[in-house]
Amino acid sequence: MENRFDEIAKTMASGLSRREVLRRVLGIAAGTMFANLGLVGSALAQLPGLSVNPCCRPHLVCKLANGQVICCPKGSVCLPPNPVSPGGCCTKSQVCVTASGLPVCCPAGSVCIATANGNLCCPQGQVCGNPGHGLVCCPAGQVCQGNKCTCPTGTVMINGTCCPKASVCGTVCCPSGQVCTNGRCQCSNGGTLINGTCCPPSQLYFPVLGTPPACCPNGLVAMGSPPTTCGCPGGTQPCGVSSTGVPVCCPAGSSCAFDWVTGAQVCCPAGQIGTLPAPGGQFCCPPGLVPAHGTCVCPGNTVMTAGNVCCPPANVCQVPGAVPICCSTGSTCTVTPNGPICTCHGNQVPCLSSSGFVCCPPHSVCV
Repeated sequence: MENRFDEIAKTMASGLSRREVLRRVLGIAAGTMFANLGLVGSALAQLPGLSVNPCCRPHLVCKLANGQVICCPKGSVCLPPNPVSPGGCCTKSQVCVTASGLPVCCPAGSVCIATANGNLCCPQGQVCGNPGHGLVCCPAGQVCQGNKCTCPTGTVMINGTCCPKASVCGTVCCPSGQVCTNGRCQCSNGGTLINGTCCPPSQLYFPVLGTPPACCPNGLVAMGSPPTTCGCPGGTQPCGVSSTGVPVCCPAGSSCAFDWVTGAQVCCPAGQIGTLPAPGGQFCCPPGLVPAHGTCVCPGNTVMTAGNVCCPPANVCQVPGAVPICCSTGSTCTVTPNGPICTCHGNQVPCLSSSGFVCCPPHSVCV
């Protein structure tokens, strides 16, 4: 523990920026917490893969393309990954064996239909034809009327696309957000056409004064007078940037804080935000933990056990000098030379889940 405090002291005296100091202090503090529970190295890395509902019937066990094993819900089957489908759990009624002979899972709102070219998934509103004489799937934007694919009411066919009558402009269809004025498609509501897309006035800015304007990404607004940059609505500061370099604005009910484990900036729910006494700044506790006195702790009277599990006191299995574990109700805490273990009864299957140790019913598989 003294070494950890030495690390924090050296970090705070290093002359780094306040943000970098906070990020490193959080990393040291989180490492201390997990090390005290024996959760370091490979043990900590395995925790995110634990299943919330780990007890699974053998026929519902499903291995995904990334190697993760999950349990499919009742009424579904496991589709193996193949060249036309990523695989995974699929409701039985949504399974469709396509012309390639490989199964896919039709999205919600679509059905598997038999066409002249084989089976395919089709949105329900686009299924057309007579089942006895072959079905077709109408193109996107079209509907089936009188066993024929046609444009919906209120639209007309323009260059192969169903166009709302109000958007027809001569021989073209004005894109969404544009209206036909004097025979030309123009932006409505004072917008400005930039790279073929209408930019609302609130998002129009000038990266360099005297050059053509640009449009802030959706979710951001133009800042400054004249506007020369993009920012979050209400003048709040962005919470880092996305993988594409776009500033991230936190949704209502959350604020920007440093992740307690990684030190990265994240949008954090209000109930998970804590404050460090020095060098100051906000940190975000992992789900299931709450902030208290500059650290993350278990809520209520629950106890932190192996696997970062908050355990009711009656279920804690512990002996001096060993990491405590959380046993499920109905299992027995047993002391062994290697530390405490939870023992299941009869033919129950022992399993470690994200909520602690559980005893699965007989003939189950732990996933």
